[in-house]
Amino acid sequence: MGELSVIRDPNPALTAAQKVASLRSDIYVLDKSRMGSLSNLWPTLTNNLPDRIVNGTLTSDIDSLFMTFNATLLQDHRQIQC
Repeated sequence: MGELSVIRDPNPALTAAQKVASLRSDIYVLDKSRMGSLSNLWPTLTNNLPDRIVNGTLTSDIDSLFMTFNATLLQDHRQIQC
């Protein structure tokens, strides 16, 4: 049996991404899509901020992921003040 993970109607996903993005939260995406994702879904969700979308199929080992997110995600996390 094959697995199908395709968004057949992207409009609800794009609408949801726009709503989340409007909150101006720090969003990071680890994209594990193998068949290609919607071209504007992740940029919309991350407010087109650089270094927020990482291709998880190319960067599959933990050391590479750490190096990728160390300059962005981990720095943002360290600056959180509760």
